[in-house]
Amino acid sequence: KQHDSLHSIPSLLRHLTFPLIQSKKMSNFSSAIRITNLDDFIPQSQSCIKPVKLDNKPIPTSESSKHTIEFDEQSNTYYEISLAGEKKELEKTSISLSDCLACSGCITSAEEVLVNHQSLDRLLKELKERSSDEVWILTLSSQSRASLASKYGLNMEQVFGKIMTALKNVIGFDYVFDANWARNFTLLEIQDEFLKRKQQQLNAPKNALPNLPLLASSCPGWICYAEKTQDEDIVGLISSTKSPQAVMGSLVKGYFYEKELKPKGVELKNVRHITVMPCFDKKLEASRGEFKTPIDSQETDLVLTTTELDELFQHHNVHLKELEEQPLNSSFIDRDEKTGKLRGIAGGSGGYAESIFRMAAKKLYNVEVGQIEKKQKRNSDFQEFSLKVDGKVVLSFAQAYGFRNIQNIIRKIQHKNPRLRCKYDFVEVMACPSGCNNGGGQIAADPEKMNPRKQLEQVEELYHSVQLDQSMQDVDQAPTSIREGYQHWVQDSVGSQKSQGLLHTTYRNKNQMETPALREEW
Repeated sequence: KQHDSLHSIPSLLRHLTFPLIQSKKMSNFSSAIRITNLDDFIPQSQSCIKPVKLDNKPIPTSESSKHTIEFDEQSNTYYEISLAGEKKELEKTSISLSDCLACSGCITSAEEVLVNHQSLDRLLKELKERSSDEVWILTLSSQSRASLASKYGLNMEQVFGKIMTALKNVIGFDYVFDANWARNFTLLEIQDEFLKRKQQQLNAPKNALPNLPLLASSCPGWICYAEKTQDEDIVGLISSTKSPQAVMGSLVKGYFYEKELKPKGVELKNVRHITVMPCFDKKLEASRGEFKTPIDSQETDLVLTTTELDELFQHHNVHLKELEEQPLNSSFIDRDEKTGKLRGIAGGSGGYAESIFRMAAKKLYNVEVGQIEKKQKRNSDFQEFSLKVDGKVVLSFAQAYGFRNIQNIIRKIQHKNPRLRCKYDFVEVMACPSGCNNGGGQIAADPEKMNPRKQLEQVEELYHSVQLDQSMQDVDQAPTSIREGYQHWVQDSVGSQKSQGLLHTTYRNKNQMETPALREEW
């Protein structure tokens, strides 16, 4: 964990950076602990535990009682060694979800949180005990597909088809959907949200309270941090648009259930929605009280990381590369309507900044944006780009990944000097350095085969290898299935009151974050 204030940490810990320790069970690891070093590139899927459990015993003062702590890399164990040579293994202590959320002053960079009821073990148990009345649906993120494609030497079309075969023919899922499909709703809604705020700003008196920059809201690690540590001046700038995972949860247990499952006699309580995401923070998002069904169940029952999905395949002896590919013909898969190929948006963390920038340039200033030229600021995870009209900057956007850069953005927004205050209109905020393709739940690089940074480059390349679409600036340019979604599900237009109810949520300052009510039973 990284602490904004280290006053509560024992002085010994304030001077140490403990190595990350690989956990043997995916369900038993917790947040990455990096007490120092804010320059925080974290290789993919590094799990860890609290390094030591300290006894609250009086500390002897004799010279012979002094001891040191050593770490054995081979056994991944800490030892306490006295001057007399006595060696004692220190107990490892895991961090629970409630431990993480009870803290009001820290957050992780690539948060890997122990969520007992969102674990692979829990999924295996529920699959084993499933009844014939249940319908199981899985939503798969494109970042997870890219990570698996990198590991198994496949392209994005191949890996998706083979994953569908494994999930439906071997493991027993009934439907497999694409998170990119739901992202179309997110992009359209956040574009509309930004446009309204920007127009309001342009027409507002000079002394009006700022309503920009609009801060992206799809990263739950950033949201958790903002809600726990920031006041309304920051929280009020966060976009209300739901993330693709949250949109898909609403759709699966709302529109899809009513249209496809209820007529077949399926009860809502028997619908299971699982997602596969690149980071553990999505488990926290799925547990939010705002994302519930009319029967008080979560819209997303369980979140697996990419690594956990790979372990699920291994548990079932699935050799992904050897499987046949199922056709990608579901209505809820984002494909180009002319070519039938998988469709994507430039930007490994959702493409929000680029998409909104192009839309605003066209609708506000009638400028068609071609290649976006980004300027690196303090580091590669902090980039900005702008639009000039008649020599004047009219749009200014930024991408801030990792908490070091997030904190710099927050300081600029809160700066008391108006000349030094943040001038950005929109900031794409992500907790993980290098964004979602480098999420803590992605498959770790084998150090004997590939450098972690090289693997990340390969994942990024695969992610962007699908057909990229930069043209969607309103619902008329969206795929047919998205237009039908607004017509039959939302039953109104983008940004309407009905879409606010279905596709938006609320965030608020929380002096002490509540622990989500993870249900004992599904």
